[in-house]
Amino acid sequence: MVVLKYVDESMKEAGYPANPNGSPRGIAGICDPTGKIFALMPHPECSVKNVLFPRFREGISHEKNSIRFFENVVKAAKEYV
Repeated sequence: MVVLKYVDESMKEAGYPANPNGSPRGIAGICDPTGKIFALMPHPECSVKNVLFPRFREGISHEKNSIRFFENVVKAAKEYV
């Protein structure tokens, strides 16, 4: 099941650079029907610090979104257990 896709600013299926690996149909994340198995292609850990984001020299960073992603994972895990 597709759960995440690479999209551009207008929420349309993205090409490069928004889809940096050329994923078919812009698929970024998939899971099994139970939702317990999840696979993610983007590496949000690479954007936790703005200097690790590939386009930081252009003034582009997703630092806040990446940290929020990990905070939400921890929150969901605590609720699940």
